[in-house]
Amino acid sequence: MIRVLIPILMLLSSCSGYKLKINKNPFFFQGIKTVAIPMFVNHSILPSVNGHFAKEFSLLLSRFSGLRIFLGDKNDADAILLGIVESSDFRKEVVKTRNPKFTTGLLQSSIGSKRNQFYLPLTSRVSLKLRVILIKRPTPQLVKVVTSKMGKYLKRHPKIIFNRVFNLNHTFTRSLYDTLSVDRGGVVNYTKNSYFLDDSVAKMAKLAVVKFNEEIINAF
Repeated sequence: MIRVLIPILMLLSSCSGYKLKINKNPFFFQGIKTVAIPMFVNHSILPSVNGHFAKEFSLLLSRFSGLRIFLGDKNDADAILLGIVESSDFRKEVVKTRNPKFTTGLLQSSIGSKRNQFYLPLTSRVSLKLRVILIKRPTPQLVKVVTSKMGKYLKRHPKIIFNRVFNLNHTFTRSLYDTLSVDRGGVVNYTKNSYFLDDSVAKMAKLAVVKFNEEIINAF
């Protein structure tokens, strides 16, 4: 039976577009078999963005055989993966308008004649930074320092396996419609714009995982 299976597996692996690959624990040689992933810390000016990043990194690392992932704090894990979302302190630099739209026509009628025409943001570019740190059996004091705003200045430590910063950007287009009646699209302009911003952050989290896999995981 084994003699029959081996040629079949070799044939499948040689077929175009097919790869027989097993994702093994990338941290095995560091003596890490269990990793705790607490909720990522949000030091950016955008609210509630850390959940997207924690989710994507948990999904990625849970796919490796021989590596057990614990969500939340677990003191007896071999290592802890910390994530800190950072940004500029100025919103105009975090969400930067790239394609403003002048309020003319139906949009001007929606606003009314008492207000002068002005530019509305249409296309925006969101910029965030994600710092990812893997620490082997850290002390509570070390975790507190790393996750503080001073943590970015801690470049080296015997317990830190890696400390990497990823620059992330995503561009989204707002929906701008008139509000001449309750059936017009402009009635939900604000709701849609909030959705687009949240969707951009979700996509940036997926991009961060891709970069992490290419630059960190593949290096082990």
